[in-house]
Amino acid sequence: MAEAGKRGTIVVPTGGGKTFIALKALATVKVPAIILVITEELMNQWYERVMKYLGIRPVGWVVVLMMLGRSLWRSITRQLIGLRR
Repeated sequence: MAEAGKRGTIVVPTGGGKTFIALKALATVKVPAIILVITEELMNQWYERVMKYLGIRPVGWVVVLMMLGRSLWRSITRQLIGLRR
């Protein structure tokens, strides 16, 4: 992580462990994080795994992005990617 300035993209197939990779990164850097998901199922998965593997209770589950629709989701992700540049 240090070589990339603690930034990067995770490209792993379904079931390949992206959540666990991200949890390890969060445990390593020990900073607050915003986790964006597009389904309620993924939101629940993250909630459970953060509690189980990091031992903390997530706070701030405010928006379920699946309700926003695909076009708004794409717009949000484009904006976030633009912030990195």
